[in-house]
Amino acid sequence: MLFRYVGQHPAGHALVLLGGVAAVGCSLGSQFAIKTLIDALPGGRAHPAAVVDAFLIIVALLFADNLFWRLAGWASVHTFVSVTGDVRRELFGYLTGHSAGYFLNVQPGALSSRISATADAIFTIAPVRREPEEPE
Repeated sequence: MLFRYVGQHPAGHALVLLGGVAAVGCSLGSQFAIKTLIDALPGGRAHPAAVVDAFLIIVALLFADNLFWRLAGWASVHTFVSVTGDVRRELFGYLTGHSAGYFLNVQPGALSSRISATADAIFTIAPVRREPEEPE
């Protein structure tokens, strides 16, 4: 069922996935760049360009990491809200197809609660939209 909704919004889901993967790649790359900076420090007076280059690479990777997390977060908000709207519309359309006798035996509040709970559950289990936690 979930893959059907992913198929209805493929660009948004792809952007969330690629943004998260790119952010993780930048985070891993920054760890390697820190190693490169530490390795360049002993020869810093003789070759200051190596130290500056290593520092600039770290800054660029940290900036890109933040940018990709924010891009994935922005895409996830728009995509997952659209998916939950699709779920609500589809379930409401299904309910309106029932006969009037069906609604005599079921409380309308319980039906709307089920629709909302189902949409909220899909929003909850959709691909995770997390940014790295800020240090306290």
